Amino acid sequence: MKRPFDPILVEVIRNQIAAITEEMTLTVYRTGRSGMCKVGDFATAVCDRYGRLVGEGGSPYQMCVFIDTMENVLAKHGKSLNPGDIIIANDPYCGISHMPDITLIAPAFWKDQLAGFMISYSHHTDIGGRFAGGISSLCQSSFEEGVRIPMLKLYDAGKRNDVLLEQIVANVRTPEEWVGDVDAKVASCWKGQEQLAKLNDKYGMPQCNAAWADLVDSSERVTRA
Repeated sequence: MKRPFDPILVEVIRNQIAAITEEMTLTVYRTGRSGMCKVGDFATAVCDRYGRLVGEGGSPYQMCVFIDTMENVLAKHGKSLNPGDIIIANDPYCGISHMPDITLIAPAFWKDQLAGFMISYSHHTDIGGRFAGGISSLCQSSFEEGVRIPMLKLYDAGKRNDVLLEQIVANVRTPEEWVGDVDAKVASCWKGQEQLAKLNDKYGMPQCNAAWADLVDSSERVTRA
């Protein structure tokens, strides 16, 4: 039996999603190694199973970027996602803003069903390339700006791709800091998955999906108005 629309429950779920993104944000802030994580150049988000943003934390200007990011994630990995996967990317040609912005995307499952996605991004102090920091007006092509990471699985079914990580670390100037920031974002995604599972345990995934669909629809109505 279909439940009647409950605006109060929708608002409760919206605030609980906001709490999830806040916990994800605090995880990056407290455990990240670089100064970028301390000054706030990072963001987190929760998306529904269709890749639509339903919650945001940290730097809000990244939210428009994440829309393109999720389209590319679903296009490349939509049919091969497993529990324990975490995708890493910084490629501007697949929806990331620029190469120092290392973004992690983790599918979240509930009772073997895809329930949503966790996104955790931060600006890294180096990504290789011609200049420290990877950004200079003297760069004439993207190849000079650093290492491009095109939507690859950093974790595949819970197992870390150490070969990929070693290849990246060999090309950056601050390897320990770089890995520390990545690990902070991994922990952030895990925290988000844990809390989303609790939300689905409490209300059921159909109810959460319905609430998120209403939030997306109402956001569109308000924006158009």
